[in-house]
Amino acid sequence: MKGTPILQSEVNFIPMTIGILMFAMAGGISLSKFGAYRPIHATMFVLSSLAACLFTLLDQGTPKVTWAIFEIINASLGMSFSTVLPAILASLPDTDVASANAAFSFIKVFGFVWGVTLPSIIFNAVFQKDLLHVTSIDLWTQIEDGGAYSFASQAHRIKKAVDPRQWNEVVNVYIDSLKAIWWLCLGISVFGLFLVGLERHLELYTELNTEYGLDHGEQKPKQYRHIREVGDWEICRLSLEPLKGNSSCPLHSPIYFA
Repeated sequence: MKGTPILQSEVNFIPMTIGILMFAMAGGISLSKFGAYRPIHATMFVLSSLAACLFTLLDQGTPKVTWAIFEIINASLGMSFSTVLPAILASLPDTDVASANAAFSFIKVFGFVWGVTLPSIIFNAVFQKDLLHVTSIDLWTQIEDGGAYSFASQAHRIKKAVDPRQWNEVVNVYIDSLKAIWWLCLGISVFGLFLVGLERHLELYTELNTEYGLDHGEQKPKQYRHIREVGDWEICRLSLEPLKGNSSCPLHSPIYFA
């Protein structure tokens, strides 16, 4: 909507990126201090619902400070990175910890994939439907049939050569298409907030008793095999197999380890 270059768009995303990191840290610290995950999850979904509502107010005239604050509010979803898995493990025995971690990692990646795919499908569907409001045939051919993404990356150059009235028509199509995504995010956040009410409060573990871990085996002393003598020196080499008889290297006189 702003017609900014790709690099500037990435810079504009920094408040969201840093905010996610800060909220993830805050969620983890709060969980370890108070041991209650339900209030954290409720706060996360309330803030994400608020952010989705605020995003519907965005247009090409929104000040930079305003949308940066909106991004920071939406970054509250970062609390899920540090508080969802402990809540899942709290109801499982220690023997299922490794399996639960693996299953959670798979589900998280699966969610990331659909978190990109589903909004893009909705965006393209709404965008294609609203193309009727664009009167410029030249602009129409550039943005139809999924061309909205590539067009947005070049918008900062094309904007200067397009009539302002026709450009506003294209921008309004983008705004309406993005609003459909914000309403979808709002519905998901409200549904998540409802599910928080169904969560059970469980005491979190302070110790872990499990069979999983690194097997160091029995620690055996190192043995060195005698190679030869050079004057007063014994030349020895580390042996990976048990030594028998007098083949081990005596620990007396100067020894050189090969």
